[in-house]
Amino acid sequence: MSADVNADSGTGETDPDIVAVRDLLSAEQETASDIETTDAALKHSETQFSSVAGRLISAVRSYRPDRRSVLLTAAVLLVLLQPGLVAGIGLFILASLLLAYFGMGHEAFWARALGCFAILCRWAPDTGRVLRVRLWMAARRWNRLTGLLPESLAQRLRLPDVRGIAAATERHDAVLTDRLSRL
Repeated sequence: MSADVNADSGTGETDPDIVAVRDLLSAEQETASDIETTDAALKHSETQFSSVAGRLISAVRSYRPDRRSVLLTAAVLLVLLQPGLVAGIGLFILASLLLAYFGMGHEAFWARALGCFAILCRWAPDTGRVLRVRLWMAARRWNRLTGLLPESLAQRLRLPDVRGIAAATERHDAVLTDRLSRL
C-alpha cells in the first residue's frame, strides 16, 4: 500500500486519520491472512485426521480373527461378565459326572469314557495321542499324590485299571465279532 501523503499540506506528512485507516486495513489483511492460514491448517489437520481415522477404520474392518482368538476372547468375557454363570455351568457338569459315576458304577463309567476316547482317536488321531500322554501324566501325578496318603484312604482314591477294562472290552468285541461271523 502506498503512503498517503496529505496533498494540501505538501509537507509530505501523513494525515493521522489516513494512518489510522491504513493501520486498520493492514490489521484486517493480517487477520484475513491469519484466518486463511488457520483455515488451511485446520483443513490439513482434518485431512490428516481423516486419513488416520480412515486407516484405522479400514484396519478394523479388514481384521479377521482366527477361531481360537474368538473363542478365547468369548471365554474371557464370559468369565469376567458372568462369573456366576460359569460357576453354575462348572457345578452342573461336575454334578452330572458324579451322578453318572455313581449311577453306572465305576467299571461301566470308565468303559464309556474309554469308548468316547476311542471315538476321539478315530476322528482326530493326533489329538488322541496328545490327550493320551496328558492323561497318562495326570494319572502318574495322581498316583504319586495318593502314595502320600494313608493306605486305607489311598485304596479308595486310586484310579481304576483302565487297561484291564480296555482289554476286557477288546476280548468281548473279538468274541462278539467271531460269533456274528459264524452266522
